[in-house]
Amino acid sequence: MDKVTIDNDLVSIILPVFNAQKTLQRAINSIIKQTYPVWELIIVNDGSTDDSISIIRNINDKRVKKIFLKENKGLVYCLNLGISLSKGIYVARMDADDISLPERLFCQLQFLKHNIIYDLVGSQLYVFKDDTKSILNIHPKNEKKYLSKIYYFSYDIPHPTWMARSVWIKKYLYKEDNVYSEDQELLIRASLQSNYFLMDQPLLLYSQNEIVLIDKLRAIKNIFFKRLFNYFRNIYVYKINIFINIPMDCLFFIFRFFYYIMIFYLSGLKLKTLKVKSVEIPTKVKKILNDF
Repeated sequence: MDKVTIDNDLVSIILPVFNAQKTLQRAINSIIKQTYPVWELIIVNDGSTDDSISIIRNINDKRVKKIFLKENKGLVYCLNLGISLSKGIYVARMDADDISLPERLFCQLQFLKHNIIYDLVGSQLYVFKDDTKSILNIHPKNEKKYLSKIYYFSYDIPHPTWMARSVWIKKYLYKEDNVYSEDQELLIRASLQSNYFLMDQPLLLYSQNEIVLIDKLRAIKNIFFKRLFNYFRNIYVYKINIFINIPMDCLFFIFRFFYYIMIFYLSGLKLKTLKVKSVEIPTKVKKILNDF
């Protein structure tokens, strides 16, 4: 399939920014360098107090829309604001410390155009360390299909890699009272009427920030309670299945809780068995990372 089959559909990319002066320029440049040129980049500056404002103001590309908030409103507010202002048929996510590979928009747009049953597509990503510019691994490991009304505990689709149909994401949006796991809450809430797909092709370089154990435990706790809320809100749909799904969620929660704790303490011991296998990275990807 070539670019002609995509019909030049507009893609809106939402980029929330808060005090990201060290990495913001490269994130923006990675969108400007996309092989697919029909896009609008909506940058929502969330009350930054560093040099992010100057970086945004100095962008000279008519496809870039700039929004400046006087005070910090939070990620969810910025995402919903950007989505509400978007004009694209498709809406994509971008974070201020990550790098989209040049073919990202084209590949995801091509997928959605030729797989009409899916409302949202994400992709694998390369996880890298900012200080050393070394790539640690590829996440997630495998392609996944998430179909409506089929049971899942959570959706392993990295949030910064999302591209969704505009009609779908404007229908559901993010819940503004969510501080943690806002992406999972949206996917869970929309799951009965939606289909998601994870491509087995890394399309984004993800800057890994140190994630402490308590954050991982908080995330799975939030997912667990959001699923419970979703069951009772849609009890007329789940019916008797609720007596199967809730015990399964409890088991998943307990398993992941102890799994994270075990990995945390074993990694602290630096056991040889925990050494990460080297990941083969294409030369062009290494070059992109080093160039940025």
